[in-house]
Amino acid sequence: MQCFPRKVTCEEKARLLRRHTTAESDYYRAIHVLHATIRSLKKSDGYVLEDFADSARKMVEDARDALELHTTEHGC
Repeated sequence: MQCFPRKVTCEEKARLLRRHTTAESDYYRAIHVLHATIRSLKKSDGYVLEDFADSARKMVEDARDALELHTTEHGC
């Protein structure tokens, strides 16, 4: 996926692109928190954060898939 802003004319594609960007930002924030705190946590708490990061990663994948599907189907 390209990292520079691009003009988006389709409203649905713009919405999906915002969803993907937000999910990606949330994922990187989750990874940062996990990395910053993992050593100071009990093992069970670490698993909770790891699950959170995995969920955030899944949201990024789902958002990217929806954006790619829309682009393929809609041709925009």
